[in-house]
Amino acid sequence: MITKKSVLVTGGAGGMGLATAFKLSQNGFHVFVADNNAAMIKNVELTDGITPLLMDVTDRKSIERAFNEIKSQTDSLAGVVNFAGILRVGSISEMPEETLSLLLDINVMGTYRVNQIFLPLLNRNIKGRIINISSETNWQSGGPFNGAYAMSKHAIEAYSDSLRRELMFLGIDVVKIQPGPVSAGEKLYH
Repeated sequence: MITKKSVLVTGGAGGMGLATAFKLSQNGFHVFVADNNAAMIKNVELTDGITPLLMDVTDRKSIERAFNEIKSQTDSLAGVVNFAGILRVGSISEMPEETLSLLLDINVMGTYRVNQIFLPLLNRNIKGRIINISSETNWQSGGPFNGAYAMSKHAIEAYSDSLRRELMFLGIDVVKIQPGPVSAGEKLYH
């Protein structure tokens, strides 16, 4: 059984999610890194203090399997950090419905599913928190060719505000972070 504070990071096998996982690990947390990319999850397989998990936020059963795996190793989480998300650009008037549906399923419904399923582990931890990653586009008007992504991030903002007001009575903080662009080639972790 893991005895130190633990955190789940979704979308944690690359980019800002991986950088966050490494930083949390360096600061004494045990980090469960969940991602749907099996090849990328190998980046963290041998890192001390990090447990990689294959998880697809669009698949409730996949999330439940990850929940059961984490629950077998710890009885509480100090936090859930939701980085899992995708970006699709293009004309919102011409974007195929399947593309928009996938983007909303991952960016919005995936965050909702993960938080709902993992909430019981946060309830046992008085200072548990949920961190939802939004975007700087949340406060901007949806720009041309970025409407679908902006829709998803506006939804995360509204969801996070409502969830914060509901969970505050349980002592669980809900935080939203609004990062700006990061170069895909930029190294965010050591």
